[in-house]
Amino acid sequence: MGLWDWLGNVVAAKVAAQMAKTGTGKMIGGNAVYPDAKSATYVNDGYCGSAAVYTIVSTSAKKFANVPRSIYAPSTEKGFKRKSVSFVKKSLGQEIENSKLKDLLKRPNPYMGGDSFWEAVYTSYDLQGEAFIWLNRGDIEAEGNAREKITPLEMYWLPAQYMELIPDQQDVWGVLGYTLNLNGTPLTLFKEDIIHWKKHNPVFDANTREHLRGLSPLKAGLKLMTADGAAQDAQVAMHQNDGAKGILFEKTLTSIDPVQREQIKGVVDTKINNRNKKGAVAALQGDWGYLALGLSAVDLQLLEAMNISFARLCSLFRVSPNLFIAGQTRDNLREARKDHVTGKIMPDATSLDDELNRVFKHCFPGQIIASDFSELPEMQYEMDFINGIYKDMFQNGAVSIDEWRGAMGHDATGIPEHSQYFFTGNVIPISEAAMPQMNSDGLNGDNAGGL
Repeated sequence: MGLWDWLGNVVAAKVAAQMAKTGTGKMIGGNAVYPDAKSATYVNDGYCGSAAVYTIVSTSAKKFANVPRSIYAPSTEKGFKRKSVSFVKKSLGQEIENSKLKDLLKRPNPYMGGDSFWEAVYTSYDLQGEAFIWLNRGDIEAEGNAREKITPLEMYWLPAQYMELIPDQQDVWGVLGYTLNLNGTPLTLFKEDIIHWKKHNPVFDANTREHLRGLSPLKAGLKLMTADGAAQDAQVAMHQNDGAKGILFEKTLTSIDPVQREQIKGVVDTKINNRNKKGAVAALQGDWGYLALGLSAVDLQLLEAMNISFARLCSLFRVSPNLFIAGQTRDNLREARKDHVTGKIMPDATSLDDELNRVFKHCFPGQIIASDFSELPEMQYEMDFINGIYKDMFQNGAVSIDEWRGAMGHDATGIPEHSQYFFTGNVIPISEAAMPQMNSDGLNGDNAGGL
C-alpha cells in the first residue's frame, strides 16, 4: 500500500468516526434518516437550525417588510388596475392619505410596528408556506357577512405551526373556523377574523384537507436542508477534533518494535495533535521524514457539498445565490438585488395585496391596498430605464407629457398642452404642424411663386 492510499484510508476512517460521534449521517437499515415534513420542523430545524435557510429567508423577509403600501380609491368603474408589473400608477387611482386602513397596516398592534409585523408574516409565508393574521374586531358578537363588515381594531401575526383548520365536512374547500393550539389550550377563532395567506398546495386530500394548507418549499427541499446540516456537522467535527496535521514516517523504512511505535505515537499526539501545541513537530533521533498536509480531499468535498446545497436551497426559495457571494462586481450585485425584487418580492407582495383586498373590501369599501415598488433602491435603476424609454416615445410623438408623468408615478398637471402629442425637433403640437404655413404675402408655401 502506497503512502497516499494509506493516507486516504486514514482520513476516511477519521471522518467516519467523527460523523458517528456527532450523529451526522446516521443510517437505519441502510437508509438516511430525515426529520418529519411538518411546520414545526421547518421552524426548528430550518430557520433556527440551518444557517443557509435562515440567511435566505430572513434576507427576503426584511426586504419584503420595506415595501411601502398605499391606499387608493379606484378611479374607474372597473376598479384599480396596474399597467406595469413594476410600479403603482397613481394616475389610475386617487391615493387616500388619511385612512384607518393605512394606519392599521403601519401600526397593526401595540406590540409590533409595521416593518416587524410584515417581516414576521412573510417569514411564516416563505418558510412554512402559509401565514395567519388575526383581525381583532373587538367584543362584538356577529358572524358571517355581519362580522366581515366590522372594522378591525388590530392585527396580530399567529404562528402557523400552532394553527389548525376546522374543515366543513360538507364542502372540501370550506372552512368553518380556526383553532390556535398554544400550550395545550385551544382557542377557537372566527373564520372571518383570520387572513390565511398561503402558497398553492397541489396535494388534494378530501380526508386530511391538506390542500387547504400552504405548501412549504422545505417540504420539497427537506433532503437538501438535511444534507447541508450533515455537511456542516462533519466539518465542525473535523475542526474540533483537529485531525492530522501531517504524517511522520521512517525514511529508511526499517521496522520498529511495538514499544518504540507507541513512544512515537505518544510524542506525535502530544506535540502535534494536542490543541495547546498546534503545529509543533516531534524531534526524534533517527532518519525521519514529515509530510505536512494542507486542506484534505475530504475538507474540499465537504465545502463543495455545502456550496451546492446552499445554491439549491436558494433556487428552492426563488433567490439567486449571487445575492450572497462576496467579492463580486458592483454591477453583478446590483443585478442580483434587482432580480431578487422583481422575481420574488414583487410577485409575493402582489399576492398579499390581493388577499388583503379580498378580506378588507367588506370593512373598508372603496379602498384598495397596493404596494409601491418604485421607492425601493433596487428599482431606481429600473425607473431610470423606463424614464429613458418614455423620453424617446415623447420625442417621437408616441406619448404626452402627462402620460410620461403617469408612467413615473406622478399625477397629471391639468395643463392642456401636457395632454397633447409633440414632434421632435421644434417640439410643436401636431395640430399646429398640420396647419398650412403662410409666407409674408399671405400665400401658403406650396403655392408661393407658382402663380
